[in-house]
Amino acid sequence: MSNFSLLARDLPVSDLAERLSLLPELWDLTTYRQEYEGTAHGDSKTIFVRGPVSTDNVLDCIDCYQDDLIVLELAPLAGLMDAIDQILGIQFVGRVMLVKIPPGGKVLPHRDTGAYARFFARFHCVIQGRCEFFCDGEQFNPTPGDLFTFNHQITHSVAVPVTEDAVDRIHLIFDAAVPGFTGALWRSR
Repeated sequence: MSNFSLLARDLPVSDLAERLSLLPELWDLTTYRQEYEGTAHGDSKTIFVRGPVSTDNVLDCIDCYQDDLIVLELAPLAGLMDAIDQILGIQFVGRVMLVKIPPGGKVLPHRDTGAYARFFARFHCVIQGRCEFFCDGEQFNPTPGDLFTFNHQITHSVAVPVTEDAVDRIHLIFDAAVPGFTGALWRSR
């Protein structure tokens, strides 16, 4: 696959999944990502751990704020991010969010654009559930504990299948400057 890179498997995600199940109210604190006009993320809910300092020009806003109350509530996230940092060698972190999509939900086809997408690489760590992730004709089906990156600057979409044992798909999505992985790197591949 040329648009996806699986970076690690079996990361310790169960403690974070358990903590999220105890705090359902966190999913409704910030709703602009799924509610803005033309959003591809209408079926999702997002918890911003680190978000843009301004939504006025969100595609070009590189500066982020950290929600220290969310960080405290989601204590297992720190250990998971430490494990990820050991793998990636993160130099600079941008936005960090947890994104939930219910069975039958989807992320519509879209591209991440603007200065923000060009600066950062986008990484996903699967916390819970399954999904079908599409990027420029390729399909990737990550499983809980997988850490991967993909070319977020070309058209991508997600579908969460409805099965008998389906649960909400929850991903830790974060943007970072990492040696060998920048948003611009994907453009040159």
